[in-house]
Amino acid sequence: MGDAKLEIASFAGLTTSVVALGGWWLMRRRDAALRECVSTIGWRNVGSDPSLTRRRRGTPFGMGHSNRVSELVEGRHGDYQASSFAYRYATGHGRSRRSWDFHVVEIGPPTWLPTVQLTPEGST
Repeated sequence: MGDAKLEIASFAGLTTSVVALGGWWLMRRRDAALRECVSTIGWRNVGSDPSLTRRRRGTPFGMGHSNRVSELVEGRHGDYQASSFAYRYATGHGRSRRSWDFHVVEIGPPTWLPTVQLTPEGST
């Protein structure tokens, strides 16, 4: 019976290692594709800027905790400065913790305009 437990533990350890390695490989592949795409259009891959989580207002910024910006890219779209990034925050703790993921695209016009925010219907 002890051999069966050892085999199960070994299989579980091997499976966990393969899954972790596969996840790491997929993340590296995605990052490489993002860098290639960004360089093709003449933008710059910044990666992350923690200060963005404090400098922005409105939904989804300022909500929850563990706020994080990733996949930040910047460049020009025509005559306008633009950026695109993934934004994540969490609510709750422990077993009730939930992560919320968003993708934000900003286009800076050459003059001041009122804030425009697009959200899915029914969410505020």
